[in-house]
Amino acid sequence: KILIDNKQLKLRPGMFVKADIVVDKADSAIVIPKEVVISRRNRKYVYIVERNTAILRDIQTGLEDEDNIEVVQGLNENDNLIIRGYETLRENSRVKVLK
Repeated sequence: KILIDNKQLKLRPGMFVKADIVVDKADSAIVIPKEVVISRRNRKYVYIVERNTAILRDIQTGLEDEDNIEVVQGLNENDNLIIRGYETLRENSRVKVLK
């Protein structure tokens, strides 16, 4: 249950409301698309590019929403995260960076 200020009576019994409830917030977080996170054996990984090579990086995650997830350890803001084609990669695969 939640308490809502409804002085203008815009909400009436039986109505439905879609809302995002912020339970916590991180100011300077690294946030990535949730879909690029690979889960294996209770661990989470992402692919990054180092010297035109795909590297599987072990990460620890924090807050998340429907589409994005916070990375609290294992990824730096200067890392080149692979966001397309990661599904078919293997570690140490040669890659070509397009953007």
